[in-house]
Amino acid sequence: MKPSLDDLRPLHAPEPLPWWPPAPGWWILLGLALLALAIWAWRRRRLRLQRLALRELTLLAEREAGFAHCAGEVNRLLKRYALVCFPRDEVAGLSGRQWLEFLRDHGDEHIFFRAGKLFEDAPYQRESVAGDIDLLFEFAENWIRSNRPGARR
Repeated sequence: MKPSLDDLRPLHAPEPLPWWPPAPGWWILLGLALLALAIWAWRRRRLRLQRLALRELTLLAEREAGFAHCAGEVNRLLKRYALVCFPRDEVAGLSGRQWLEFLRDHGDEHIFFRAGKLFEDAPYQRESVAGDIDLLFEFAENWIRSNRPGARR
């Protein structure tokens, strides 16, 4: 018996590929997406304290208060923020000249040389030039932005 073309089955499409489990490339892509999400969340959480400190500084700047009061409040804010950013035993005992040296060492020296004396003289001044308060807030904002929680130096 000779094979004939009538014995052949008609053409048929292959079965569709299952959607589960996905191909290895999709697993790799999912892993990279989860890693990126975890890094983003960790960084956002770490910088949360920096955002809060900047917000508090903005609220201080909006208040109508005397220079000595503003300087004291900014100094307290910087001290609290430094306690978050640096080891407690390195920061907690600092005051006076040592505190100013710490601020200078961990900030922009150019702005510090203009603003550092203001922290030292503020408790003894009744009036100040309007630019002094602006300089004080500029220094504090710059110092907070340049020191991040978790980035120990």
